[in-house]
Amino acid sequence: MDTQQTQFPRKYFIIEQVDQGLYDWALCEYFNMLRYLQKTNAKLVFTNSSYFEDPTSDENEDYKKNYQQLQEEHEKRGGNMIIELKEKIGKYIQNQEKLEFEDEKKNEKISVPFKKVILLDMRAEKELQPSDLENYDAFVFGGILGDHPPKDRTKELRNEGFELRKLTKIQMSTDTAVLASKIIMYDKVKLEDIPFVEEPEIEKKDQKGKITESCQMEGFTYVSAQYDPENSVFVNDPSLRNEPLMHPKIKNELLFVDFDFS
Repeated sequence: MDTQQTQFPRKYFIIEQVDQGLYDWALCEYFNMLRYLQKTNAKLVFTNSSYFEDPTSDENEDYKKNYQQLQEEHEKRGGNMIIELKEKIGKYIQNQEKLEFEDEKKNEKISVPFKKVILLDMRAEKELQPSDLENYDAFVFGGILGDHPPKDRTKELRNEGFELRKLTKIQMSTDTAVLASKIIMYDKVKLEDIPFVEEPEIEKKDQKGKITESCQMEGFTYVSAQYDPENSVFVNDPSLRNEPLMHPKIKNELLFVDFDFS
């Protein structure tokens, strides 16, 4: 991985935040993104940074604590990966010629030619390819807590006119989409060669190992836990083949909590 960092200019993985408030679920996904991208040359860009909080919500204190945790996790990983943008991505597009924004912590202005920006969209015709890392500099993901069936909340981003690429036909959590894109472009693994786990059933067990609850991730696909993010390799462990790679808190706790994201 270290050799790949010097081969290409800086890349930007842009998360367009849509949901107001930094939910526990989103926080876990953001933790995963930091983990997945740490050994690349990519920056993780969050738009709509004001959405980390929601002053109108009774849960805003929890959102503030989650944001603090995100900052702490970022610092643990070197503090050099995240860029926060106050507005939605459309505010930083200049006449469909370039995407311009600023890394305020470094007082650095960044300009990416519009033709070098990709939107990851499950409705696109072309699949993301390993060569896209050479030809494009920014990759946009909808930071959305997904629905099944999908409500096409990526439509507004699609209307900006970005070049489009797709991953699988089944939707992914945002951190999974980031991971799959990283595997394709940085690890040079074609999409069809990535082991995915479609609509996994997650089981919750008590201390004695007895299954107490189960939850099927209907409409979602995940990278298999055979992938080792720290070493960027797939391990030959058949017992992991049908296990989805998910944040432990999501897998063991949050899946079994009733949420209202409306």
